[in-house]
Amino acid sequence: MAVSLGAIGGALSRYYLETWLYHKGIGLPLAHMLINSSGCLLMGLFVTLAIKKNVPPEIRLLVSVGGLGSFTTFSSYQLDASTIWDNGNPRESLVYWISSPLLGIVCLQVGNLIAHRWPQKKRG
Repeated sequence: MAVSLGAIGGALSRYYLETWLYHKGIGLPLAHMLINSSGCLLMGLFVTLAIKKNVPPEIRLLVSVGGLGSFTTFSSYQLDASTIWDNGNPRESLVYWISSPLLGIVCLQVGNLIAHRWPQKKRG
């Protein structure tokens, strides 16, 4: 439940910030870079402080996974890479960090190709 509630706020924040940035003349790719960077900054700040201050797990989930995770999934991806590194697996972290965006681009293009070849329903 906490994740769902946080996700509403994060998704709406993302939408309104992106709309505001576009209104100010800041479009792709800069708008997304600003959103992703700010989400990473907030994720690092919140998670570190939440651990130091013993914030209850429900609140941590609400803010980190729900709020910031829906604000920018990029921040969750960076947190995962950092956690893997901090757990003593720098090589695994780097493989994850490098391969995830590359695999994402490949999968997006494959999905695009499949969609273009998808049989169209005949009307009539």
